[in-house]
Amino acid sequence: MIPVLISEAALRDIEDIWAFVSFESPESATALIRLLLERAFSLTEGLRTDLGHLLRDCSVSC
Repeated sequence: MIPVLISEAALRDIEDIWAFVSFESPESATALIRLLLERAFSLTEGLRTDLGHLLRDCSVSC
């Protein structure tokens, strides 16, 4: 997996979104955060795949 640098403010925003949305719908939270990151960082296809795996793993274990 390729590391992605994310500012602390962006990370807090992502954590807030995750906490708010994942309570009702983990799938929606994953999709929303992935979309936000794709737009914010114009991720390559490989990075999107890595991010998708990471978010899926988190949604299962969180």
